[in-house]
Amino acid sequence: ISKQSGLELRGITTGVREISKDDTKKIVFVEAILAGQYPSLSNFLVLLEKSLRIFDIRELSISRETSGPSGNLSFKVTFETYFVQ
Repeated sequence: ISKQSGLELRGITTGVREISKDDTKKIVFVEAILAGQYPSLSNFLVLLEKSLRIFDIRELSISRETSGPSGNLSFKVTFETYFVQ
């Protein structure tokens, strides 16, 4: 989704947690570090929203990059998604 929206994926961290006693329902935590322009971030969020998978965004932070192309921003997006095994 990051490539499709025009953002560069700089890093990703994931984790899984069970939410049911029978271990069939799980939450996947994702923290993505992205770089690009603000309109690309907006497009990224729209693509998450249109996905068939449910995504709950927990945190979004934006900072200005000190190196690289002028005007680029750095984004940290933390979200969760769910699945059943």
